[in-house]
Amino acid sequence: MNKKTSKFSTIDLPALLLSAVLFVGVLTVFRACAKTDEGMWMHCHYVELAIAAIGITSCLLTFINMTFIKKLGINTLIRIITIALAIISIMLPGRIVSMCMMETMRCHAVMKPFVTIDSAILIIFSVVAIVVSFLKERKTSLNTQMQQ
Repeated sequence: MNKKTSKFSTIDLPALLLSAVLFVGVLTVFRACAKTDEGMWMHCHYVELAIAAIGITSCLLTFINMTFIKKLGINTLIRIITIALAIISIMLPGRIVSMCMMETMRCHAVMKPFVTIDSAILIIFSVVAIVVSFLKERKTSLNTQMQQ
């Protein structure tokens, strides 16, 4: 029996989708505060741009991991980088970069909760992908040993 090997790994599909949602969401529906009346951007606008950059970077890394990388060690490293990027995106609004002073502003009420929830779910799926990959590799190596 010859088993076909897939060129596309679906275990990282949730991480890819969450990264894409982070990128698109923070620039559209869940964006930060608008320009001031004087036409200047608030601090939270730069948080929005940084999170968008994290989202697209995570999306690209996950896509590369799904399509081109087949070694477990490199897969795991890319997933750990994705986890680190998600942690940074959680910490950016209000912790690393200050945002608007009033808690009722859009950046606090809309963008920050969205980024926190999306990034936390991204972390969970990335950890699950790491664990499943290791268990799958262990099962494969045990099967190989039993056949010898």
